[in-house]
Amino acid sequence: MAELLRRTEQDCVWLLGHSEGAIIATMLAEREDVCGIALLAAPGRNVGDLFREQVASQPLIAPSAEAFDIALEEFAAGGTPDLSGLHPGLHSLFAPQTARYMRDLIAANPGDLLAATTAPVLIIHGDGDVQAPPSEAAPLVAARPDSEAHVLSGMTHVLKRAIPRDQAPSNEAFTQASLATYADPNAPLHEGLVPLLTQFITGSAPAETTAPAPAPTPVQSDSK
Repeated sequence: MAELLRRTEQDCVWLLGHSEGAIIATMLAEREDVCGIALLAAPGRNVGDLFREQVASQPLIAPSAEAFDIALEEFAAGGTPDLSGLHPGLHSLFAPQTARYMRDLIAANPGDLLAATTAPVLIIHGDGDVQAPPSEAAPLVAARPDSEAHVLSGMTHVLKRAIPRDQAPSNEAFTQASLATYADPNAPLHEGLVPLLTQFITGSAPAETTAPAPAPTPVQSDSK
C-alpha cells in the first residue's frame, strides 16, 4: 500500500477484495490511508463453516463431508489431518505451504472485522454464486449498516454471468451452469459489476447499459 500511495501521490487507496481476499481487504481497512473497500462475493460468516456447507452441497465431493469436518477441525487446531478419506480436490486446502494463511482465515470473523472499520463499504454478491451466495451479505450489512450492498442477477463466484438459482430447473443444473463459467476464459465480467464499482469510487451515477440482462437489484443502499 505504501508503494501505491507513493506512485499515485494520493492520500489514500481503494481496496477491492474478492472471496477470501475480501477478508484480507477488511483486515487492511482499519488503516487511515484507505479510501474505502469493495467486497466481492465475500464470506459473511466463518470461512470454516462456509467450507463445510460448500462440501456438503456439491454432489461430487459431498461423500467426503464427514471426513472433511474431522480434518478441518484437526487442521484448525494446528494438527496435520489424515486426508486419505477426502476427495482429491479438497487436499489443497490443507497444503503445508499455505497452512498458516488458511488457519488465520478460518479463525477470522468477517463481521467483527468489518465492524471495526469506518471507511465506506461496497458489498456485491451474485445469485448465480455456488460458493458465497447472497445470504453471505447479511452479517456484513449487520456489521456495517451504512454499507452499500447489491445482488447481481446471475453473477457467479468468478464474477461472470450464468443463471440465477431461482430460474434453474434443478440445483444440479444451477451448479453446472455456475461452475462452467470458471473454465470459460472468453466469458466477460458480469455487465453490472464495473458500473457499480465505478459509481462507488467516483461517486458518479453508473452509465446507461444496453445489455439485455436485468439491472442489479440492491438489497440495501443507505450510504447515499
